[in-house]
Amino acid sequence: MPRFVCALAIVLLAPHIRAQQREPGVPDIPAMQALWASVKSALTGPNGQKYFEENLKDFELPYLYGIVLSSTPKNEPSVLVIAMSDKSTPEVTLKVESGHLVEAIHDGAEIMFKGVPKAFSKQPFRLTIEARDTVRIHESKH
Repeated sequence: MPRFVCALAIVLLAPHIRAQQREPGVPDIPAMQALWASVKSALTGPNGQKYFEENLKDFELPYLYGIVLSSTPKNEPSVLVIAMSDKSTPEVTLKVESGHLVEAIHDGAEIMFKGVPKAFSKQPFRLTIEARDTVRIHESKH
């Protein structure tokens, strides 16, 4: 059932996306978290690798939300490690086109991004996503 995640996202999240948008095409954070919970549940299930290959790999995901745990290099980062389900567990490695992020990103920053999944590891759990040009950083207020 190829591209099942997109259909699932549309059916489950459409009412939430229409009801509370930050700007056209960008759902609210709870909708993005609900989508991630669905994706992670499928990936951690017994057929997670098959699900990745058939439904996620090389298919652009809608916006997702997470917390930056680390970035490399520190100035103009191209790789971000992101917590998605909580504020401390690394779940996504986001690879950003070189030169797209032109300043340092602090650990703990909130991030919204769109991208294309390219790799998946079940142990330890990690989804690698390549971001095109849609990465939004919101520095947390400490």
